[in-house]
Amino acid sequence: MGAMTDRLDFDILGRESRGMLMALAFAASLASLGAMVWLWPTSLSLVAVAYQQACADNPDLLGWSSHVLPLLPLFLGILLLLAAFAAALSLYRQLQSTRRLVEELESRACPVPYRASSVFSSLDILDRTLCVQDAGLYAFCYGFLSPRICISTGLIYRLSRSELRAVLLHEMSHLHGRDPLRILVSRVVASALALLPIAAELRERYYLGREIAADRSALARVPVTDLASALLKVFSSGQYREVGYVPVGTLNVTRERIRHLAESRQHSQVPPVSRRNLLASAFVAAALFVATVGFAEASGYWAAKGHDCRPVPSAYKSPTQRPTFARPASLTCIHADKVELPSLER
Repeated sequence: MGAMTDRLDFDILGRESRGMLMALAFAASLASLGAMVWLWPTSLSLVAVAYQQACADNPDLLGWSSHVLPLLPLFLGILLLLAAFAAALSLYRQLQSTRRLVEELESRACPVPYRASSVFSSLDILDRTLCVQDAGLYAFCYGFLSPRICISTGLIYRLSRSELRAVLLHEMSHLHGRDPLRILVSRVVASALALLPIAAELRERYYLGREIAADRSALARVPVTDLASALLKVFSSGQYREVGYVPVGTLNVTRERIRHLAESRQHSQVPPVSRRNLLASAFVAAALFVATVGFAEASGYWAAKGHDCRPVPSAYKSPTQRPTFARPASLTCIHADKVELPSLER
């Protein structure tokens, strides 16, 4: 049964959520690339050569870049440190919140009520369910390596058998898809990339995509009325439990999910990201690229390797005069230990 649910999630139901996951994975790759550049700046040597050539062609560029670029490596390093700190803090908060939640739930664990045990047994999830003695109405999937379903006795007694089956099928999608672990990773990545406005928006759309995918997994086996009526009872009761910062696949009620269920659309799309956040993120990414140029200019990689790719400034005629550059014959680096360098000063 678990394999069938996974196949439904992958082949039919989870296209939007997989797109959000791919976007977050791409953002994580960019962050890893930035960390690699910071630790191994050799990959930026070509950028540095192009920058030096631009200074040779346009001496005015050096007038402002000579004051700004020395500070950019420090700025880039601070950003990377802040990103690493934010990611570590997010991971710590989620793990601690999960630990406290599990301790609280296990202290109130109870057997599944007899009237509903047949529903759990028919879905083969009785041994992966934690039933909690609580009047609140909630159900969610928690745990990273061995996820489980938590459900309250209040919800079990409030729902009919068909509604309970729909809720459990929804949570089974989160269970077999290991959504708590996915949510954990998405939050860590989004925290590391908090400087990009689009990161938080992609994270929220990923959550919504996973919920819609879980709904579709349930609707493949139960009528839409069963799941919709269960959500309506949870929403109207006002007794739903908030899990805070714990990464869980939960039976929450959102406007998008209600619209999806009401329209019974099989190919509903997650709303696109806002253009404002997209443009703002592109601007920030461009600023970070300028910072990498400054880091490459200050790294001294080419000099350490015995290359001379730098234009040679002329002597200052006055303390306020900007330096001028002679244009090299080509961008090819010259090995200083093999070739006698001609003077480029005017």
